[in-house]
Amino acid sequence: MERFKNNLKADFTGGISAAIIALPLAMGFGVSIFAPLGPDYSATGALAGMYGAIFTGIFAALFGGTPSQITGPTGPMSVVLSATVASLMKFQLEIGNEINIPLILTLTFFAVCMGGLVQILIGLLRAGSAIKFIPYPVIAGFMNGIAVIIFLGQIETFFGITDGKFFESFSLIWLINSSNKLILLVGTMTVGIIILSGKLVKKVPSALVGLLLGSFCYFTLGHFFNDNLLQFKNNPFIIGAIPSGFPLPKNIHEFSLILKEIDISMLKILIPASLSLGILGSIDSLLTSLVADVETKTRHNSNQELIGQGIGNIVASLFGGVSGAGATVRTLVNVKSGGRTKISGIIHGLFLLAVLLFLGPFAGWIPMSVLAGILIVTSYNMINSWSLKLVSKKTAKKDFFVVIVVTTVTVVVDLMVAVAIGFFVATALLLYE
Repeated sequence: MERFKNNLKADFTGGISAAIIALPLAMGFGVSIFAPLGPDYSATGALAGMYGAIFTGIFAALFGGTPSQITGPTGPMSVVLSATVASLMKFQLEIGNEINIPLILTLTFFAVCMGGLVQILIGLLRAGSAIKFIPYPVIAGFMNGIAVIIFLGQIETFFGITDGKFFESFSLIWLINSSNKLILLVGTMTVGIIILSGKLVKKVPSALVGLLLGSFCYFTLGHFFNDNLLQFKNNPFIIGAIPSGFPLPKNIHEFSLILKEIDISMLKILIPASLSLGILGSIDSLLTSLVADVETKTRHNSNQELIGQGIGNIVASLFGGVSGAGATVRTLVNVKSGGRTKISGIIHGLFLLAVLLFLGPFAGWIPMSVLAGILIVTSYNMINSWSLKLVSKKTAKKDFFVVIVVTTVTVVVDLMVAVAIGFFVATALLLYE
């Protein structure tokens, strides 16, 4: 208890600093998860992203095994959930039903809950330490593949295209000709602002600077060149109205109904999704735990961390939040700002809750292209620098081959398949040597 009191001020500073970075990322990842549903559900995604950051942030900190860890929506989690949403839509169309959006939302959150149960099971079985046996080239390829998926997922929003036809042609010429030039300019300026602020204004998170100045650019251009951009209703270029009010665990009732009606065809989608969320979330979180260990000169408890992550994801799912995992950049900011105990993670979550309750209506005005710009920069930063250095190393051809295989399979097939194939290839090459 004395340790918490002695570090309370620094934990408060660390938690607030991490929350400021988490704010645009939580909304951005949330929006990207529900992007398959169309622009009408951008606000739903932003709210789910915020709920995910709030509840995984608080409960993973409370019950986890890495005191300085900050948990929230991350790239791997958003990619899995976005694919789950798309699969559920495709399934409904294949069986001849109209797309039931409320059911898709409930099933997506149910997958988040099941993923949390998988993490708790891994922790209880004391299998958390097994993560360290995954070869590093596999992890590097996995992260690179996720970066590519996130980048591709933001292209249409970045260019101001709302009809979803880019991926039918993959034509750059069509993309440029079909783009909304003002929206493209806003996205480009946002990326430029983030890059420059990261070099010039070190004390303020570059993503926050990009969010604020990028939004300013949007409204300035709208004022002078296109009044339609300043409309709140039926505007596909902004998030839109975010539901207000204190979050409630409404999904407890919805999940009870799902358990009564669920069938094999649904389980074929939900089980792989929940396993992916649980396993990849565990990998993501424990990698961040290792980074936190180095920075704080401490040692985390892997199994307890996974139990905490699982509890956080289950609670988030009940409130309508997306999956979270240990977030490296947010954790580093917390640590460098003085955060050392669980209090910092709890403060991070409570601060985000306060922002949502008091500033939620303003968040509805955030331009989609600004969030796309933030995620594009995030995807670039996710690319593993070690793997890029392998290109010039003649002695590392086998590692580079594994990275390329895992990256390609991640983008083209599936995250879990990529990790499995990468592990097999890396092991086979090791035995061959």
